[in-house]
Amino acid sequence: MNETKFLVKYTIKKEEAENYLKIINELKTIITAEGLKDYSVYVDKKNKNTYTEIYTFENEAAYESYDDEADERVNILMSKMAGIIVAKTTSYSVMTKIDNPESEE
Repeated sequence: MNETKFLVKYTIKKEEAENYLKIINELKTIITAEGLKDYSVYVDKKNKNTYTEIYTFENEAAYESYDDEADERVNILMSKMAGIIVAKTTSYSVMTKIDNPESEE
């Protein structure tokens, strides 16, 4: 089983940048799950209001079971973020690392 990344990209309302950063900082301290290796957030260099959250899981099974382990505090913070994100700007991607390109067909 290969490492799996879940990416969430969105644009936030410019006036909410300070609130967004507070929420993300809190999320970074509480997002945990079995098989979750890393949780990081990146800002787009060209558009300072566009961010990408990257969840790195040990394998696809860990990614698949992640939603089952939702924490109430995480859900509250995600609800707050919903009001900060610009409508219709959110996109999702799931990627799996290729460890041996010859066997990935």
